[in-house]
Order: sequence, then structure tokens, then C-alpha cells
Amino acid sequence: WGTRETAQVAKKNSMIERLRYIFNPADEIDELSQKLTEKMDSLEKTIEKLSRKDDGDQEITDEADTGLSNWTQALQGELTILDSKEELLFENMIEKYLKPEQLDKKTKELLKEKLEILKNEVSLMFLFINAAWAVGIF
Repeated sequence: WGTRETAQVAKKNSMIERLRYIFNPADEIDELSQKLTEKMDSLEKTIEKLSRKDDGDQEITDEADTGLSNWTQALQGELTILDSKEELLFENMIEKYLKPEQLDKKTKELLKEKLEILKNEVSLMFLFINAAWAVGIF
């Protein structure tokens, strides 16, 4: 919980830490360098373990053992090729949903007119809402 005195001491200590980093950035650089070295060592150990690993003889057990922060980093996937049915499915989906439509001139003009009408209606509604807001405030 604390009191006013402990809060002031904590604030003072926080301010001292900030000033220490401002006036002596070498300490911060040393700390960052040390953390980076530790991470690099951990990653090198992990790479060595994974390179020595036989085909599934060892299991990756936990984060402390591997140095990996995420379980997805521990996965070792193999490159696989899609089946012809899957490839055809994705090609059809890309053609149907991701390719732009080819519209004729009449359809383009109609779409352009409808979009202009929508733009005008939205702009008018925005103007009315702003006017109502201004009247309501004043």
C-alpha cells in the first residue's frame, strides 16, 4: 500500500534511474550488450542441440532447455507440395475472388452514378449531424 513518504522515495529513485541513463548511457549500453550476449549464447546452444538432434530421437521439452520463447519456433517443418486437387481449388478461388472483374462500359457508368449518389448522401448526412451537434452545444 505505502504512504506518501514511500511514494516520494520511489519517485525519487525512478528519477535517479532516468538521470543515470541520460548522463551515463554507457551503463545502459553495457546492460543491453550483456542481454544480447546472453540471448546469442542461448540461441547458439539451441542451434547446436537441433543440429545434433537425430530424426525424432529427442523431444524438445521446454523453453528453458531450448531457449526458444515460442512453441512455433521449436517446430521443424518440411516443405510439402500441394495435391493437384488442392492446387486446382486454390487457383479457382484466386480466379473467382481475387481477380478484378471485367465490367462493360454501361455497368461501369451505372456503378459510377450509384457511387456518386452514395457519396453525396453520406456528405449531406455528415453535414446535418455536424449542424445538429453545433446547435446542441451552443
